[in-house]
Amino acid sequence: MFTPTWQSKLEDTFLWIGGWRLTLAIHLLYSKSGIQFEAKIGDLIRGLTTGGDLGELAPNQIKRIDRLQRKTIREERVLSDKLAKQQESVADR
Repeated sequence: MFTPTWQSKLEDTFLWIGGWRLTLAIHLLYSKSGIQFEAKIGDLIRGLTTGGDLGELAPNQIKRIDRLQRKTIREERVLSDKLAKQQESVADR
């Protein structure tokens, strides 16, 4: 999981409970790159180079993002399952 080194575990927990997930950041990356790609599609078709933004991600970069997303989804599911079990055990008390 990507977390800043200056952030405490408690802050990480609040972000997790609040719904912030790395997969959300990846979705934002895909959305932003798609928007930028669509805006420059005409220039790309004409063979013009544009100013290196997210719309110009190379295929290998997209594959690496996809692998990261798949791995992150698996790890988030594990964490969510652990949290659900913890909540159940607290509720049973």
